Amino acid sequence: PSMSSVPTLLQHSIDSTWDVGEYVHQLREIHSWSQLFWKIWGRLQHFQCKICKVTFTGLELHQCRYHPEPAVRLPESDSVLHPCCDVVEGGSGCQVRSHQPFCESSVDEVALDCILRHQDDFGHDDHLLFVPAASS
Repeated sequence: PSMSSVPTLLQHSIDSTWDVGEYVHQLREIHSWSQLFWKIWGRLQHFQCKICKVTFTGLELHQCRYHPEPAVRLPESDSVLHPCCDVVEGGSGCQVRSHQPFCESSVDEVALDCILRHQDDFGHDDHLLFVPAASS
């Protein structure tokens, strides 16, 4: 599909008043410095999953979406149905498991080891994904 046919879900815009230091201090009110460090560090680590082939961050290690049952081609159609959740066509999956990271180097292996050792610091909420819109 052309880009003009893809619906716009989010619109990014420059906020000249946004300050990274202030943002980090706001996050510090929610997290310890250790948690904050590991959340930021984990967000910056990228891997590719051996199973789903998706690129994901260290914070998303346990968010590999999949369908547990194979898709079934619908009769007289090019469409497929996922019988596990009755979704027609793609969908990112109705179940979640851990990604299986492909480590290209020893650096990736060390990063993955750090993620596994510090995953409790990541927490389940991710305030690093959401930046509130500036008030107009």
